[in-house]
Amino acid sequence: MKIKTILLCALAVLCTQTALAWGRPIYKTVPIIPSDLNTPLTKPGTGYLYTNIACINAYTGNFVSCGYDFSITGLTPPDTDPANNGGHTHAGVHPLGTLKEIWPMPGNPATYLSGNTQNNWVFFQHEIPQASGKIETVLNLRVPPGWYTVSPESCDGGGTYWCFKTTVDVGVTTDLLPLPDPMSNPGTTYSYIRVRNNPSTDPHPDSVAFYGTIDTLFFLNNIAISYKQKGYTLSVNDMSLPRGGKFDIHGDYKLVPPNAGHSYHRTGQSADINKNNGDCLQNKMLRQVVDKKMPIEAGSPFAKRYFPSRFLCETGSQFGYTNNIHIDFDGMVF
Repeated sequence: MKIKTILLCALAVLCTQTALAWGRPIYKTVPIIPSDLNTPLTKPGTGYLYTNIACINAYTGNFVSCGYDFSITGLTPPDTDPANNGGHTHAGVHPLGTLKEIWPMPGNPATYLSGNTQNNWVFFQHEIPQASGKIETVLNLRVPPGWYTVSPESCDGGGTYWCFKTTVDVGVTTDLLPLPDPMSNPGTTYSYIRVRNNPSTDPHPDSVAFYGTIDTLFFLNNIAISYKQKGYTLSVNDMSLPRGGKFDIHGDYKLVPPNAGHSYHRTGQSADINKNNGDCLQNKMLRQVVDKKMPIEAGSPFAKRYFPSRFLCETGSQFGYTNNIHIDFDGMVF
């Protein structure tokens, strides 16, 4: 009986916005930070996951040419899981990102790639979307005729290709906390209320949009207390989703300025306030409270604004919103 040479596959996974992860187990979840976390104090970034493949003769150390196909298969079922949509289920198609060969032959972005290693390494790039979700990919690396795989085995057990399955767990953070709901705690006195928009026009009757960092919750509560002392009740609308990331607020996940899918709400450091006391440009009382509770330090990025304040007015939205009240807690520390 002729003993066949065993092929070895070298797989390396690199998350450019997290720690290096060479040799990460291929069946484990891979965390990644989504791209374009755009807030007033942080610049947009881009999240990529890199995968490198090659076939090498274990006896000679020489490269062997193997065929491959690499595809994004979708979200980990069920796609209605809050981890896959931030708790907001709409008609929009969840973005899954794109794959692209970047070396040795740079290619175009796609959700399915195929080719041959050509006795060399091949480097792939998976561009990670901004919306929270668990995205599954499958990489099949096919051996030449007459050769067989040992480990990891092919998905169908045929021994003719390696099957690498990866789940890319997209989310900003797991450290966000919910703003307590006064309606669920009737025995406790709160200085604010949580209110969604009209359910008939805004399909967000749930409570998943009220998450923030511990600093955000602390300062927001202090603002509410001071505002209450002046005779007004703070009515909180949108904050952030449980895992941060992009809102699919209009079901299309698109980044269309100036609304850009709640681009200032992706890190748990922003809050929108209902205009129950007038629009943003008229609510001087709340502006005074915010400025008193969160003064701008000299030299900070906020101080460089023409009107330095964490009280912002969102104007000119394509969806008909005018002068929305927005409070920014980015960079606040105790």
